[in-house]
Amino acid sequence: MVGGNMALVKSWDDVIGKLNSRLSKWKRNSLSIGGRLTLLKSVLGSTPIYSMSLYKVPKSVLHSMEVIRRKFFYGVNGDDTKITWVSWPKVLAAKEYGGLGVSSFYALNRALLFKWVWRFISQDNSLWFRVIFSIHGSNLSSVDAFHTSLWKSIVREVFSLNSQGIDLLSHCRIRVGNGYHTRFWKDKWIGDNQLCHIFPRVYALETAKESSVAEKLNGLFSDSFRRNARGGVEEHQLAQRLLDEFFLPRDDIATRWVKYVPIKINVFAWRVWLDRLPTRLNLIQRNVSVSSLLCPICSSSSEDISHLLFKCSLAADVFRLICRWWDLTWFPLSSYSE
Repeated sequence: MVGGNMALVKSWDDVIGKLNSRLSKWKRNSLSIGGRLTLLKSVLGSTPIYSMSLYKVPKSVLHSMEVIRRKFFYGVNGDDTKITWVSWPKVLAAKEYGGLGVSSFYALNRALLFKWVWRFISQDNSLWFRVIFSIHGSNLSSVDAFHTSLWKSIVREVFSLNSQGIDLLSHCRIRVGNGYHTRFWKDKWIGDNQLCHIFPRVYALETAKESSVAEKLNGLFSDSFRRNARGGVEEHQLAQRLLDEFFLPRDDIATRWVKYVPIKINVFAWRVWLDRLPTRLNLIQRNVSVSSLLCPICSSSSEDISHLLFKCSLAADVFRLICRWWDLTWFPLSSYSE
């Protein structure tokens, strides 16, 4: 609300209420896990973007929002409990690190905040930039620690991430373009340092220290440069990916994702690869009482992933029939990796 203090947890009740109201329109039990994953990414991930793009979300609010998404993905209704076969951070992790690429609200919030810093660094000479420049100056590191404002809280969060080992500012680069909006001495347009620091003695003799690249080069190289760094959306997605890679688990083996088959089949194969299906052996390991560990179909071996899907006589017969249907040579398999 206008005038509200977004640092307070209660100020985010409306955002959390919107997430819950969106969920009430869908019957999660009637959706496949692929359908829940799609809605998780397309709707639940974008609902709070407006507020998250301006304000630092308190950690307790982020936790509540993640709980809402987690329960929806696992198909949990209300206060019901279910076995969590795959940890939530694993679901959030990128596919190249063995997850499903959902991404965390924490990374999304911090990346959207960093987008404003990137816009300020890019110096697009907009009215917004001129206002911030006139009030706070051009030096990001000179933010007053004893006074609060929306801009100061955003800058502080960027430097807080930097202290944790995530230097988002190092990924900002300027593309010169026509050279009229890039300062020759004070902008990082060649390499990683400003020319005024690389050549301090030459800079000391300069009379026009604010001159642009176009003015200094007199147009000789104006056609060989381009202006504008990457678009803002790409920048916030890059920052979001960096934050997720830092905080979420990372496996050496990427999640295999085949776009030609339904999403629910991809998710099922992912769970098979992780051995996260409710087989009798897995249920026993999670202290769930079962009558017997033996496979109820053939009663010849314990029911684990390899036996259930590959070694069981019924599974082998089904696989043999499918190979005959597709005119493929059948050969026995004993595991998912094979």
